[in-house]
Amino acid sequence: MSDSIAKSFEHTRDNAFLLKHVTLLINKSELENAPEGPKIVLASMASLEVGFSHDIFVEWAADVRNLVLFTERGQFGTRARMLQSDPPPKAVKVTLSKRVPLVGYELSCV
Repeated sequence: MSDSIAKSFEHTRDNAFLLKHVTLLINKSELENAPEGPKIVLASMASLEVGFSHDIFVEWAADVRNLVLFTERGQFGTRARMLQSDPPPKAVKVTLSKRVPLVGYELSCV
């Protein structure tokens, strides 16, 4: 933190980290319901292999206006590490899977 911000806090107690135009969203449904406009996602699972960060990466990767910014080096063998290579790949293969409940005859065979 710069000296001027620290001194300002000492005098006025204004919180320099109070971001008036930032809304904290906890899950994907909140993000989907958020108003249009620029968004920043800070992902706790920086590997981009599973979870919320993976889902958003898959949805947003095709738009050239989006950017993936890493705050740390990805673990070896992860999608994040592959994207951090120099030069970065022109395309990334992503395999999607989902669970589907058994129905009808499939359910009776179990």
